[in-house]
Amino acid sequence: MKKLTTILTITLSIFLTGCFALPNSQYNEMMTNGKSAVIEGDYDKAINYFKLALEQKSGDNEATNLIDQLEILSGITKEQQDEDIDVYIHKLENIDNINDIKTKTSLVKNEFNRCKEILKQYYGD
Repeated sequence: MKKLTTILTITLSIFLTGCFALPNSQYNEMMTNGKSAVIEGDYDKAINYFKLALEQKSGDNEATNLIDQLEILSGITKEQQDEDIDVYIHKLENIDNINDIKTKTSLVKNEFNRCKEILKQYYGD
């Protein structure tokens, strides 16, 4: 009887550990996929992955902040017909604002700063 109780306890422990690990595993997978999408330059896809990560881990600051950063970056990188200096200044301000958003990874910030350098080359210092 003691062996049966031990076996049931171990089996239940393994089952419960697996059940609780699954959402965290899915969260990690969505975060990894989102970061890969950033590297590929597919910001909309990355935002969707980070939103899926939020569904697994509601209120997660990292996913939320990466979404905020990417929404700004996505707006900056979309083609604009207006080449006004005011648009340039606004874009640079958005890039500087994004650097203030705290995240564990600098992946999106690096993309922002790359865009900032492109804008500087395009519009001049």
